[in-house]
Amino acid sequence: MLQQACEGKQNDPLWQQAGITEQDAERYREMLEYVEQCLQLPRNSSVGKTSIDYKRFEHTKRVTSWAIRLYLACDEKERARVNLDSLMVATIFHDSGYNSCQDMADHGNEGARIAAEYLESVGYERDQIVEICDLIAHHSRKDLLKSGDISGSLVILMEADWLDDMGAMGIVMDTWIQAASNPEVSFASIKGHIERYTLRQQYKNRDVLRSKAALRFWDEKTAITQAFFDQLCRDLEDPL
Repeated sequence: MLQQACEGKQNDPLWQQAGITEQDAERYREMLEYVEQCLQLPRNSSVGKTSIDYKRFEHTKRVTSWAIRLYLACDEKERARVNLDSLMVATIFHDSGYNSCQDMADHGNEGARIAAEYLESVGYERDQIVEICDLIAHHSRKDLLKSGDISGSLVILMEADWLDDMGAMGIVMDTWIQAASNPEVSFASIKGHIERYTLRQQYKNRDVLRSKAALRFWDEKTAITQAFFDQLCRDLEDPL
């Protein structure tokens, strides 16, 4: 019976597994709609992810799912140090400033400004707004993961942000970028792109992660990427 109960809970939506109420889930959906509008502003660029019409809003939703997974993997003591509402709101708004800032390196500060205006308009307390905006403003400072002076919420947000677009997602994106940017795209050029980007990042960035759960998810993604790359190399091997 216990196994059946656990399996049933695992089949529940992530937000229900995390104990988020329907009322709060509806608030988060409204925030996502607002962020989607913020990210509909045009951005002029033709390199990297934007060359494939990369949807920053879809990334936001995926990162939110990763944040919940990482929160669920925390033990009781770790969860007690995380304000789940602040984490959810910060994750939803973390990239909201991408299309309205002049310099992409400043998108965290711009996102914090956007979040502050929205949260003030819906009645959030000032102290919590400051907490949320601090998370948003610093979420790209991945070097902070090496520091001991970092909140559990910021660790989850950073690791969730990093877990997206890796593994199977990274392979698909590498292929997509090659098809969009290389007029002579081939199996070999795609293999080279995967080796230079997703596969390299899987090994390069592992040691920056802090939580056991993030490392476990990361290693799963690395195994998938490596297995795919090895099989592609075998398939492309010259006969002579």
